[in-house]
Amino acid sequence: EILNFIREIDEKREEIFFNGFNKIRERFIHLFKEVFPDGEIEISLSEEGNIDSDVLIYVRFKDKPKILLSTASGGEKTSLILLLLFSIYSVNRDTIFILDEVDAHMDLRIVDNIASIIKAQKKYSQIILVTLPGHDSMINIADIVIPVTYSRQSSRVLPIKRELLDKVSR
Repeated sequence: EILNFIREIDEKREEIFFNGFNKIRERFIHLFKEVFPDGEIEISLSEEGNIDSDVLIYVRFKDKPKILLSTASGGEKTSLILLLLFSIYSVNRDTIFILDEVDAHMDLRIVDNIASIIKAQKKYSQIILVTLPGHDSMINIADIVIPVTYSRQSSRVLPIKRELLDKVSR
């Protein structure tokens, strides 16, 4: 009787895992295609059907060979991991993300990719983003921009509606 109980638990565990894994994989591929329409992404288990095996992610960016995620550049890894995190947490709706300078120390091409990722995700989640001055692609995806200035040993917050910022930036 105990062995039957253990087998039932194992079957339920596998069912729950594969249900979640497949939802995450579908969402990951969907988000990847939104951001990198000319690329390809694969996510699978190193041993098909074995929930205790490694998760493998292969990617091919436009005009580049197919590689394992672990061999991608730092900016590419950051972009893909952010997509994967969005995919994992988006399985459950009503997710709020707080991203603090995820674009720090990156060249502007990668910042643009990350902005595209966040823009694609904001259709499905609420996102609070802290970014750096000069990263216009990040600022341009915001619905509300809240500049914070620091002077005389105090911070000053000035909320600005997106429409007003658009008028000023023209």
